[in-house]
Amino acid sequence: MPSLKGSFDAADAKLAAYKVRDYLIEDDNVLDVQIAGSLRRAKSTVGDVDLVATVLDISQGPSILQKIALKFNVTAGGSRASLTLPVTLSTTNGSLIIPVDINLTTQQNKVFAMMHHTGSKEENIRLRYAAMKLGWSISQNGLVTRDTKVSVLMPTCESDVYEKLGVEYREPKNR
Repeated sequence: MPSLKGSFDAADAKLAAYKVRDYLIEDDNVLDVQIAGSLRRAKSTVGDVDLVATVLDISQGPSILQKIALKFNVTAGGSRASLTLPVTLSTTNGSLIIPVDINLTTQQNKVFAMMHHTGSKEENIRLRYAAMKLGWSISQNGLVTRDTKVSVLMPTCESDVYEKLGVEYREPKNR
């Protein structure tokens, strides 16, 4: 398989995202599929596509990923919650192979997963530092106390998390 490293125009990357999203959403266990990463941050070029798929039952993650891997003719790895697909697009300039990362999450963790997979790396570090100063830990799986791992917040939107951390909210395009 050709290398999946490169820089891709956002318009082409969106086509790859929609191709995978349209297939994923057909699964009865998939509630929603959202674009994250550089595309959500409105970058003009991206290195890959990040999708966050919210599922009813995360224990079905391997089955969901196996089905989509078969559809795109790749071997699913051992992960329960993520998979990278090489999505081939035909363009006027030839064929492109764009890597699409599928990240599964639950409805409970959707806000945190969207924040984490949208990034940027610097924004995630900023949020982790703010959480650490409060004795908490933040990841794609939630905001919890560091010592007991008890959930600190069940947010309805990203701004809820920023407010709880005491940091200024930033729109994805400014992260």
